[in-house]
Amino acid sequence: MDRRRISHAYHSLSDELRAEVRFRGLAPDRDVLREIGHELRLKHGSDILSRKILDRMAFDVRQGQRAAVIIVDAIRNPAEVRVL
Repeated sequence: MDRRRISHAYHSLSDELRAEVRFRGLAPDRDVLREIGHELRLKHGSDILSRKILDRMAFDVRQGQRAAVIIVDAIRNPAEVRVL
């Protein structure tokens, strides 16, 4: 078995949402996450979490971090897919 490691990056749209909830000083329970996610999408567009992930990936590249494989998890709607 070939055990060479492939560099990868993992990003979760849910993690972005949880970070926003923590930034606001709120408890990251299901109802709060749903409410803040809905608010962000109404205010900034259905693709806001994907755009935040793209910003994070661009930052990683500027810092010299490059991944052969990028995994994006917790995609919830077609607008998020289109951006990615």
